[in-house]
Amino acid sequence: MHSPTTSGPLPRDIQTVVVGGGILGLCVAGFLAEEGREVAIIDAGRPEGTTTNAGSLHVQMQSRFMRMHPDQVPALESGLHLYPKAVEFWFELQRHLDADFGLKASGGLMVAESREQLDFLAKKAERERSLGLDSKILDRDELDQIAPYLGPAVVGAELCADEGRLDALKANTALRRWVRRVGVMVTGETSVDRVSRDGGRFKLDTSRGTVRAATLVIAAGPGSLTLAEPFGLTLPVESEPLHMNITEPTDLFIGHLVQHA
Repeated sequence: MHSPTTSGPLPRDIQTVVVGGGILGLCVAGFLAEEGREVAIIDAGRPEGTTTNAGSLHVQMQSRFMRMHPDQVPALESGLHLYPKAVEFWFELQRHLDADFGLKASGGLMVAESREQLDFLAKKAERERSLGLDSKILDRDELDQIAPYLGPAVVGAELCADEGRLDALKANTALRRWVRRVGVMVTGETSVDRVSRDGGRFKLDTSRGTVRAATLVIAAGPGSLTLAEPFGLTLPVESEPLHMNITEPTDLFIGHLVQHA
């Protein structure tokens, strides 16, 4: 599925400009427009064109992050209560737009291949439960009842019932239609090369000319770091490649999110 080219008119002066047309930029722009603001989205590619994080609705703490950044775990825990609320909000937004996002709240598994990994997951699940998540440990027999497709090396898993997934193509198509319906001007294939203050307004130098706005929203993913620097802001955002598996066409048989401890 491909979006039509979106390098249409570039606003020269507007109330609010959102840099970045991904999921965050689309949602911020849509809600601001519903409140009566004049809003434009500017994106270097095609709005919702990357679906970088696809459709996984992660809630439980990621073991890889905990191993790589143990010093940041307390900060992660302090915001963990927002994750199940975010999943709930996806369902609310789907109803609000009268749309079909392909949402499923089927839970997520983090699998272990050793007793050491399972012990780690047990401690993690206990901590997550104390922070309000619906997490529990499954032994291999219990796991076979819900995920018989897992190989013999798996000895157990943590199940977080709060997790789910959506169809990124369906969700982004619905969001794109919504922002246009509420009057957001969407301009793609236009890079924002520099942002600065211009009196009481913001000035954006783009590949297609200059834009001025009273309010600036930076929602450009990894590109947000560079855009925020002129204002003395440090946004620790990094891009990271994800692993993708491609299979032959088959019926759906993996009902959960699945990741490794």
